Amino acid sequence: DTGRAKEKSYDPHLKTSTLQDSWISQASAKQRRGRAGRCKAGVCFHLFSRRRHGNMRAFLESELLRTPLEEICLQTKRLNLAPGGPDDPDGIPAFLSKAMSPPHS
Repeated sequence: DTGRAKEKSYDPHLKTSTLQDSWISQASAKQRRGRAGRCKAGVCFHLFSRRRHGNMRAFLESELLRTPLEEICLQTKRLNLAPGGPDDPDGIPAFLSKAMSPPHS
């Protein structure tokens, strides 16, 4: 396990979402270790030091919070998850307020 993954994040200079190679979180490393040996005997080798592991984030921030608000709104409309207008009970603000950690503008 290299400890790296492609992560979607917002680039303010390009004003768009990009996939960037970054270090995984400690929780992701633990989950990857748990996958080794799940179906048959196996071992997980982490190709990063204990110090690197200690400096990793505990958890990865939600993709909902890493994505630009405009992109989230367009995607909810495209998937018909929020067909109403901004003040309707089935609009985008009502839909996003149901998230565990709602995005902020």
